Amino acid sequence: MTASELKEIQRAIKFDAPSMAISIGIPYHTYRNYYYGANAIPADVAHRIIEVKHINEAYLQERYKPQGEYDKLLNQMYPHGIISEVSE
Repeated sequence: MTASELKEIQRAIKFDAPSMAISIGIPYHTYRNYYYGANAIPADVAHRIIEVKHINEAYLQERYKPQGEYDKLLNQMYPHGIISEVSE
């Protein structure tokens, strides 16, 4: 994994650098060295970064998937979304 690939993943999942460092279990200053290309990204760290990306994608897919009978009813009643109560 290159620094540019790391940057793209971080942008895609909308994490800041400290959050990325915590999520992959490394110190922030080490993460910065990878981010700016000062150090090569070890394979085990690259695997953890990809894992965080996959977990984030799976979370977002589940988060926005309608759940249960109540959600099915809301989707039937409001197929284009619930109209805001605030008028402009």
